[in-house]
Amino acid sequence: MHLKYNNDSTSGFYFYEKVKRKINITGRRNGMRLTLTASVPEGIETFDGLLENGQFKGTWSSAAGNKKYPFTFYMKLIQ
Repeated sequence: MHLKYNNDSTSGFYFYEKVKRKINITGRRNGMRLTLTASVPEGIETFDGLLENGQFKGTWSSAAGNKKYPFTFYMKLIQ
């Protein structure tokens, strides 16, 4: 996952290995909470979690809302 921050707005992409493509994401940060959305053919999927101790950790929800999985991304600052 690659993210860029502009105040409370976030944009970027993640690479979905199964389909071998980048998926664009956008979102908002409110304190330590970060909510990202991605438009996929099935609708809008969501990454919702907290930024803590160099991690973005939370729950991914499918566009249909019938699948939810925990995730953890480790942050690396690139300047």
